[in-house]
Amino acid sequence: MGSITMKSLLLSAMLLLGISYSEYTPAQNQYTPAGEIVSSTCTGTTLKLRIANGVGGLTKEDTDNSVECGGTGGLPGPGGGDTGGDNGGGDNGGGDNGGGNPPPPGDYCENINPALIDCDPAVNLDPWVASTGEKPYWIRNGRILSLPFTFYIDQSTDYYQYFQFTSPESQNKGVIFKAWFSLTPGGVLLDNDPKCEWLTRQARGSQYLSPLASLASQVCYTDPAYEGAVMYYNFAIYDNIDTGAISSKTYQFDAARRAKTVNNTTNF
Repeated sequence: MGSITMKSLLLSAMLLLGISYSEYTPAQNQYTPAGEIVSSTCTGTTLKLRIANGVGGLTKEDTDNSVECGGTGGLPGPGGGDTGGDNGGGDNGGGDNGGGNPPPPGDYCENINPALIDCDPAVNLDPWVASTGEKPYWIRNGRILSLPFTFYIDQSTDYYQYFQFTSPESQNKGVIFKAWFSLTPGGVLLDNDPKCEWLTRQARGSQYLSPLASLASQVCYTDPAYEGAVMYYNFAIYDNIDTGAISSKTYQFDAARRAKTVNNTTNF
């Protein structure tokens, strides 16, 4: 029996039983195709490629002594010289932030539907390892707010990051606030890890993440293989989280980006 006929029978049965039905297909929620290069950076003369695996994650491919990164030989890789060699130092935290600057803003917020996603390359979370004061953000017009950043690791210490939220909005506003990490603007949850997602009735609290495997069972684990990849921190409010019905209400929250060194008393 065809899928259309089966679906029609299911809907008819649900109507007879008085069960409501809502079909929802999330926008901007497709995995990056397998084999597509997500980022290309240089660390010294080593070309580092991060390649989508087709299910929301990345594979790592490093080429030592790469011509694209100023070496004398090695396999070519798209964009290696531009994203790493010419952009590996400067005023935006490259030296202290894991061996390279974030990519040019033009590499952020690409191929979005502005009716669905609110993403501005200039409103980003770089540098990755930083502690900042609170900044105000708004979710408006039924869109997902997506903040880009480039994932770099500070090799000098073991640390974790967290985003500390406050909001003047009441928990009686009738919406669910959602924050999640992804590899595309408003995209699928990073590695399908529930710890990389936060759902609450009021944006007050913290969300944690770290590249340390020792913390992977407690916080959103950002595998070191992602180093140099563009990521997105996304925010949306929902009238019905089960159906994915995004609310058209306006929601304001404040967030501070912080980093802390891991010690024996670290507890989440």
